[in-house]
Amino acid sequence: MEFWHVAAAGVLVLAAVLGPFAMSGGSQQVTAVPMEDTKSTGVPENVVVRAHESTLALPTGQVAFSQFKFTVGYYGITSMVAGLQESTEREFGRPMAVYVSDFTGTGVYVGGDGLLRTPMDADPGWMTARTAYFVVGSTASIPTRNQTLVPFSNRSDAIEFTQQYGGRLERWGAVHQLDVGVAGRSASEWQRFSETRSKRADRTAARARSLLNRPVTATVEPNESLTAAVQAAPPNTTIRLASGNHSVSDITIDKPLTIRGDGANRTRIIGDRNRSVVYVNTSRVAIADLSLAGIGTVRTRDSANVTSVPVRNESFRERYWTTHGYGDAGLVFERSARSLVMDVRMQTRANGVIARNSPNLTVSNLTVVGTQDWEDGFLGVSILGAPALVQNSTFYGGKVGVFAHDTQSFTVRDSSMEGMMIGVFSVYAQGAFAAGNDVEDTYVGVYIHDRSNRNVVTRNAVENSRNGVLVFGRSSYVAENVVTHNRHGIVVQGQYSVYEENVAAFNRVGIRAMSLFPTNRVTDNDIAYNRQYADTARFNVLHVWQGNYWRGAPGVDTDGDGSLSRAFRPTGPVGMVADGGTGAPTLARSPTLKLLRQLQQTMPGLRFGGVVDASPRARSGHPTLLDQLADTQRPPGQFDDEDEWDFTF
Repeated sequence: MEFWHVAAAGVLVLAAVLGPFAMSGGSQQVTAVPMEDTKSTGVPENVVVRAHESTLALPTGQVAFSQFKFTVGYYGITSMVAGLQESTEREFGRPMAVYVSDFTGTGVYVGGDGLLRTPMDADPGWMTARTAYFVVGSTASIPTRNQTLVPFSNRSDAIEFTQQYGGRLERWGAVHQLDVGVAGRSASEWQRFSETRSKRADRTAARARSLLNRPVTATVEPNESLTAAVQAAPPNTTIRLASGNHSVSDITIDKPLTIRGDGANRTRIIGDRNRSVVYVNTSRVAIADLSLAGIGTVRTRDSANVTSVPVRNESFRERYWTTHGYGDAGLVFERSARSLVMDVRMQTRANGVIARNSPNLTVSNLTVVGTQDWEDGFLGVSILGAPALVQNSTFYGGKVGVFAHDTQSFTVRDSSMEGMMIGVFSVYAQGAFAAGNDVEDTYVGVYIHDRSNRNVVTRNAVENSRNGVLVFGRSSYVAENVVTHNRHGIVVQGQYSVYEENVAAFNRVGIRAMSLFPTNRVTDNDIAYNRQYADTARFNVLHVWQGNYWRGAPGVDTDGDGSLSRAFRPTGPVGMVADGGTGAPTLARSPTLKLLRQLQQTMPGLRFGGVVDASPRARSGHPTLLDQLADTQRPPGQFDDEDEWDFTF
């Protein structure tokens, strides 16, 4: 009798849920909303900010879906077309209304740079896509998009635009079918992109190492003036520093030189603890084989005390520049292209290396020992405004191991970070490449912030941290990472990104879906031995993934194709107890749950949020690695020590 009581209660609950859908006639008109009220996607957010601050024009669109809580806004109508072509009704439901921006009467034009522009006071309104006249194939473009669709409500305005800038007129039915490419890269495209980034880093490092081959023109003893030697040295030569302590107030290098010690344990440059130790303001400078001490303790300076910041005052970028680029450091590079830091060691309560607009700086075999408590220290390496390479380096303590802001690409590879707030931190930077790093005892191991795209996070190992890998932004690749014994292993954020071949094991939560825009492809990952398979944000968003291995998921591979015969919902009542739960298979076959599944398939309005794997993998893709991890005998989410942010050295 008890089962039937439960079933009856379930029917009552279903009736309450289905009631609103049964009574709705679907005739309510969906109106356009301000773009800032949408859940937006499309071009990177830094381009959106740039458009708000300039005459740059971005054709926009928005779609209201029947089963998605939010109106989806698209910066770039090609992005909207691609999104509509890829989206499935299971994730979003059917499109109920499509709106696009109206450039009639805005004075829209194509600038000399080929970018679509309008006067600063222009304010395009909204119109339904079916009433718009789209200019296709004109010379107009927007940043990161070669093909731009420009919509007008007035046909004569659209024709006038084509007469000036080329192209043809199309209506929404044809535009909706245009071949505009996919919204994100495929896995194979990402793999090729990752290989290209690795080879580019190899070339940058090899070119930088050549700076160590310059002829030696001076050798400086500890009792001699290093500053005088720098002033007297011819360009493109090497100054050798003999073993011992070389005391300086500060050194400014304004010619291409190599300063090389006798080893980090034998040669030390010691500052006066009041400022940065070495300033470099020219290109092709190398600092190698020595240690630095006596670094000032000012972590960051107030913007009132900073001059010549290379960004517009009061822009969103200025605060990040002043906060992270002008404190005391062992080495400061200013507009120094293709320079090198190699086999250098330092201990600091402030910053290790600061690079401001110094393209292709290479930092190799650097060791930075920061503070035991992260609140007392700051940044190991700070990269601002230009690409840089950090490799084979070690960071202990402080706030952040490697920080990057306002760059178009940067690489951090084969390095280790321990006992800090964040290991690798990208803030409003593009093209992060974090590969092969070992991170432990952090708040976040690898953190790629918003307003970014083209990020690659691969082959990193993160453990004993609150969050293993957290990637915001658009169009990123998160692959082959191993995250263990963290509170949250992998946090799926961002949009149109690929998460594949990762291993999340022995975490409190293996994988966490936090994106409110369910367009990420999550496949071929191993989620095993976690206290909880998955978790989601508290919104009614359905994330449909496929091909992942969920240890203990109920079902069998009936046809031998490597997948279980049934879908698996790791955030559902079965999934929450499946890994190690003996009653999970029985619960999965219960009549009440079967009734719920059938109703979800037949009633489009009845859809719950969470994660569902449409075709879960029957076997692990990394069985040997999972066996090795299981042999450690450490329970899920168990940290090595009570303070997960400290380090031992």
